Amino acid sequence: RKQNELLLLLQDYHQHDVPAVGESMTFSISTSLQALEFFCPPGAEDNLISRWALPPLTSLLSLDDALMLLSALLTERKVVVISSNAGLLSVASLAMITLLRPWIWQGPFVPMLPQSLFECLQAPVPYVLGLLAADNELPDDVDSVLEPDAVVVRLDVRSSSKISLHLPTKALQPLQPLPHQQMLKNALEVSWSALSGTAQGCGDEPSEMATTHLEILTRELIVYHSWLVGSIKQILQPYTTTTTTATTTTTS
Repeated sequence: RKQNELLLLLQDYHQHDVPAVGESMTFSISTSLQALEFFCPPGAEDNLISRWALPPLTSLLSLDDALMLLSALLTERKVVVISSNAGLLSVASLAMITLLRPWIWQGPFVPMLPQSLFECLQAPVPYVLGLLAADNELPDDVDSVLEPDAVVVRLDVRSSSKISLHLPTKALQPLQPLPHQQMLKNALEVSWSALSGTAQGCGDEPSEMATTHLEILTRELIVYHSWLVGSIKQILQPYTTTTTTATTTTTS
């Protein structure tokens, strides 16, 4: 009987149309519970996600960890996010992707990977996968199959005695800091710290002050990404020179 009630509930939900921008829809689960109202706010989707997800991320990760994580995403590493809290797992995973704006993550992105699909951790492609794990630790069967170049983010750890971002130590190519990372850190530091101090919960509407700092973070990240593209030849020159020299030596 419970399965039939659940099926009817899902069918009823499926029949509702997604509200247009600026409109809302009401969905009733049962007569004994208050109806749920869903509102579709105006604005670009990536901006809305940033407003919702970035403030909590600032209290979950230090700025240094966030910048190394951005380096991992830009170089298309495997990223595994771990938390015992489903809400934090979703919000942090989405916030990480918004750090790339205006770029778009092209690999698999699963904010909460079902336990039945843990074999996806062995996929030979870059990914961002979220795992629910008790005590903030990977299960033994997951830890044993995790690729050596994966970056592991433990969201429930934020203290001086533990590290929330675990960088790969056995990868063929060690994760490098961002080009001019200190320059970007200086541009983001004040706003990151201010947002971290607001202690905003998941889904809370940002205050006026938080909105101002969010705009600063977004602007400075876009400026940095624009500079990165314009300077790509200069950044890659040491690597291409080394490769050319090695090729010439081998040929000789």
